[in-house]
Amino acid sequence: MTTRFVHKDDCFIERREDALQGKVADLFTADGDKLWTFPGDMSDQMIMSAVAFGNHAYAKDVQQGEAAKVYEIKACLGISQ
Repeated sequence: MTTRFVHKDDCFIERREDALQGKVADLFTADGDKLWTFPGDMSDQMIMSAVAFGNHAYAKDVQQGEAAKVYEIKACLGISQ
């Protein structure tokens, strides 16, 4: 099971001019799905740091979910904590 939302090597950034927001940087998956739109003045390195932070938060959420599921299964089986 992966504990990463998206691998940084499977993403790409496209910069464009938005009518409402001005210059923006769109982050896409390798499949072309847009993950997020960042302000255009963010560097690629800053965007990849945001991806790393998102992956860290995702991994922590997975860990918490696994721990909660273990607790739930033990409770259903009557196993003391």
